[in-house]
Amino acid sequence: MSDTAEKAFRRAGYMLSRRSYSRQELFDKLCSKGITQNDAAYAVEKLSKLKLLNDEAYSRSVIENYVARGYGIHRVRQELLKRGIPYDMIDEQLSDIPSQTEKIRSLIEKKLPAKDPDRKQIKRVSDYLARRGFSFDEISPVLRQTISKDEFED
Repeated sequence: MSDTAEKAFRRAGYMLSRRSYSRQELFDKLCSKGITQNDAAYAVEKLSKLKLLNDEAYSRSVIENYVARGYGIHRVRQELLKRGIPYDMIDEQLSDIPSQTEKIRSLIEKKLPAKDPDRKQIKRVSDYLARRGFSFDEISPVLRQTISKDEFED
C-alpha cells in the first residue's frame, strides 16, 4: 500500500495505544485528522486483521462500564450506537445483561428523600431513572414495591 496508508496505520496504532475505539470511531477520527477515507479504511482493516481492533470486545467493555455506573439498557444502547457499533451486535450483547431490578431499587432508595414521598418526589426519581436509561416498565414495579401502592397511584 502507499506511504500515506502506512502513515495512517501508524497513527491509528498510536491512537489505539491511548484508548480503545470501535471500527467506526477510529475511521471517523482518522478522517477528521485529514487522512483520506481509503487510507483510513486500510488502517482500520489492517488493525482488525491483526486483532488489535475488535468491536465485540470494545462493546462489552462499554456495556460493563455503563452498567457498573448505574445506567440502564436504553442508555447503553444509545451510547453504543453513537460509537458506531452495529445494531445486531448491540442486541446480542445487551441480551446477556441480567435484570437491573436491584440497581433500580438502590437508586430509588438513594434518591427518595423521605419515607413517605409525595407525588412530585416520586416523579422526580422516576424521571431521573428514565434519563439514566431505564424504561418505565422496569421502573414502575420497583417503585411500587419500594413505596406504598396508594401513594404511587395518587
